[in-house]
Amino acid sequence: MLSNQHFYHRTTRKMVVAFGTMFNNLKLFRYNAAGTTEIERIIVPLNYITKEKFYQRITQDPKLAKEV
Repeated sequence: MLSNQHFYHRTTRKMVVAFGTMFNNLKLFRYNAAGTTEIERIIVPLNYITKEKFYQRITQDPKLAKEV
């Protein structure tokens, strides 16, 4: 009947891929104070990188103020 087998089926990888496709190329819109005119449109991409590369990027540019 019930066995104690563990089934993984790459569940973690599937969840990361689903999260990435849902939130990839997010678009932010900035409007003026009245909220009528669009001032700026920013596309925010998702990137998958290792911890070392993430740490290196933070130490090189702590504000991450690079234009896309």
